[in-house]
Amino acid sequence: MDNIKNDEYYILKALGDISAIKNKEFLRIETDKAQEIVVALDKSGVPFSARYGENEMELTFDGSFQAQVEEILAKVRSGNYDVL
Repeated sequence: MDNIKNDEYYILKALGDISAIKNKEFLRIETDKAQEIVVALDKSGVPFSARYGENEMELTFDGSFQAQVEEILAKVRSGNYDVL
């Protein structure tokens, strides 16, 4: 995974190229837990690209993984990280 500093944001690209993500879905999330979300998405094998700062996150992911993404977001919001 490649981290690139860009102003207040860090860009993480699990695939290296956002154009490689099929069936693109987009989310903008207000969260201070973006890094935990990114780690969980990566470990789960979800194709994604994320851009985030301290309190928000822009997420592009393969819509075929919608259920997994929703489950990860729910776990992070609940604070139940040990099940990620």
